[in-house]
Amino acid sequence: MTREEQDFLERLNNPEAAQQRDTATEKERRLLFLRNVLNGLFILLACAAMGCIAYSWFSEASQVRLYGIGIGIAAVLLKMVEATMRMTTMLQKPKGLSHGRTRSRQ
Repeated sequence: MTREEQDFLERLNNPEAAQQRDTATEKERRLLFLRNVLNGLFILLACAAMGCIAYSWFSEASQVRLYGIGIGIAAVLLKMVEATMRMTTMLQKPKGLSHGRTRSRQ
């Protein structure tokens, strides 16, 4: 019996597990979308911070340098939030691994 056939029979025997798996997949998709948005915001903030600091390098505007440093700190904090979200999903049980006895392949 192939793996696809086994999965099909398992879905027929246990529809609740298939629904839970679909719900988990949807949650992973939403989390990935949120992480991608946070990464995009991080890139924009980091570019703005570098622009402010580069501008203040050639001018005597210390206020702009202060804004650039503040924007840079906000970008780093945003990246830390995204990295924390990534690490929590990496710590979850990997897909395809089961506890207990392993089935022998036929």
